[in-house]
Amino acid sequence: MFERFAIDLLRATQTGTVTVAMGILRISWDQTWHIIARAVKLGLARKEQK
Repeated sequence: MFERFAIDLLRATQTGTVTVAMGILRISWDQTWHIIARAVKLGLARKEQK
């Protein structure tokens, strides 16, 4: 559930304000990019299934 919330928050922020989302979530830069990379990987897998 946390990752889903984090993705929703990151999507709601405008370009260049990932640091704001990081502050709200209280996570590091590496953790943030891990969440983003995982979301992209899952999204691409879903797209390939269709």
